[in-house]
Amino acid sequence: MKLQRKQILVAEDDPDDRLLLKEAFAEKFGDEIPLLFVNDGVELIDHLVKLSETNGPLPSVILLDINMPRMNGLQALERIKSHSRMKTIPCAMLSTSNSPEMVNLAYQLGASSYFQKPATFQQMVELAGVIQHSWLSLPHNMTTAARAVSLNFFNKE
Repeated sequence: MKLQRKQILVAEDDPDDRLLLKEAFAEKFGDEIPLLFVNDGVELIDHLVKLSETNGPLPSVILLDINMPRMNGLQALERIKSHSRMKTIPCAMLSTSNSPEMVNLAYQLGASSYFQKPATFQQMVELAGVIQHSWLSLPHNMTTAARAVSLNFFNKE
């Protein structure tokens, strides 16, 4: 049986955050875990629908920025979790906000994890390790509920 290569799909509109994510994952894993970027929720859903329609391999995990144009991360999450084939993809939310209301809403909509965006490069490298450990080192056939983690990994206070 051929193993599918792990891939992370990232919905992030900020070029600086995209670069930081790319460099942090490269620092931690080299080219072992490729990141594919889309600019917003609309591009994310379009990409996932195409994969689903062609029976293509779905990403191992989706990192979703919450504040994006056209369709924000919470709206995209709601669409993903309502789709029969996509709903099992773990979705980790990334946000500058750590308000309890936002965190609770994300989990109510089906988020697997919620992370406040790291303030430093080293914290982003650490977050890459947490994502790898939480979502990429486990078998694909585990249910999302069995894999769910709830981490307040970076507290800027």
